Amino acid sequence: MSGNIAITTGFATAKHQHRYRYEHELEGHSGSVGIRTGDVKGIGRGGDIKLEVGNSKVQDGGDITLSGGDAPDYYGGDIDLFSGKGKWGGDINLMTMDEDSAGNHFTGNINIITGDSDHGNSGEMKLMTGDG
Repeated sequence: MSGNIAITTGFATAKHQHRYRYEHELEGHSGSVGIRTGDVKGIGRGGDIKLEVGNSKVQDGGDITLSGGDAPDYYGGDIDLFSGKGKWGGDINLMTMDEDSAGNHFTGNINIITGDSDHGNSGEMKLMTGDG
């Protein structure tokens, strides 16, 4: 196994006393992690950010997982994907790869699924375009 890299922020540990909460309840905000390329001031193209995982010859290739944060008593964290705006807006492409050359005739699935709810409605699925 090759090495791992972990970039994390610390836990929120500020203690506050509130009238309707336990005296030693932990509150606060954990930090954010941002990755950004620089702007181009003259003629040139903005930099790219690529997230790629390793390949394997005899087992599954690596996965990429994006997860919003859990909040049992509030709203869970979102995952937002935005394309760039410009004279021609950027695309968002969601695609499975072609079958391999070894004759394994299966490409990946694209699944869009809302979660289950025991106490109300499950999430909605919306497909909309902007105004022309």
